[in-house]
Amino acid sequence: MRQIYIPHYRRGFWKGLFGILYSLMFACKIIAQPVVIPQRGQVDQVHAWYAWTGQYPIRGKWGIYTEYHFRRANLLSEFQQSLLRVGAEYKLSPQVSGIMGYGLIHTGIYGEQPLAHPLVEHRIWQQLLWKYPNRFVNVSQRLRMEERFISKLENGASTPTPVEYRIRYRLQLERNFGWGTWLNCQRNFWCLSNEVFANLGPKAGLNRLDQNRFYLGLGHRFGKEWQLQAGYLRQLVVKKSAYEEEDNHTLMVSVSHSLAASPKR
Repeated sequence: MRQIYIPHYRRGFWKGLFGILYSLMFACKIIAQPVVIPQRGQVDQVHAWYAWTGQYPIRGKWGIYTEYHFRRANLLSEFQQSLLRVGAEYKLSPQVSGIMGYGLIHTGIYGEQPLAHPLVEHRIWQQLLWKYPNRFVNVSQRLRMEERFISKLENGASTPTPVEYRIRYRLQLERNFGWGTWLNCQRNFWCLSNEVFANLGPKAGLNRLDQNRFYLGLGHRFGKEWQLQAGYLRQLVVKKSAYEEEDNHTLMVSVSHSLAASPKR
């Protein structure tokens, strides 16, 4: 029987496309789980997130990962969240890396469904990242596990709550684009991703789905070390009571800096 040959780069594209469809179906399945609750109240909001990421090699396969997000609600008028992540990164292979780290998150009172009190969270997190570069589209998958220690800030005192667990899965497609000398094809790119957040354990609440984030953006590389990216992020947030939802339309701007590992001597 004659075999049909499918080029490697097209296999990567279809793998990425099917992965995004699968993650969207997974999110819909979680939303549709049989829980009898009143009708949800959903609000539409406009936010702006500004982010920084940095990756720096230390020695051999080890490196340091840094990340900071400054998030504003109602585009710019209200403080929403401050998020800091640091971690130790280990390269398992040129395509696979793992990170174990710590996060400090401050969440304010914002929006049409505000919290009763501000929150401070200490977070331990573990991550695996797979990359599948090819000629047509670069595909990456990220799996992250989080142990969350959240405290309520009330009258100057901090009230801790039991540890919560959350798992996240993101699939991302990225491709260079450009025309002639004005838009260098090696420096410009578009990015498409979807990430599903699911709560685990006894503190998950009535709805296992915590968030879904769909992102579409454009980016530019300034040499090999700096990168600027801006795009649209649609964030669905399901509250633990499952009675309230946020549909957040977010401007996402991020700057990335990375250093290549020093050549072996």
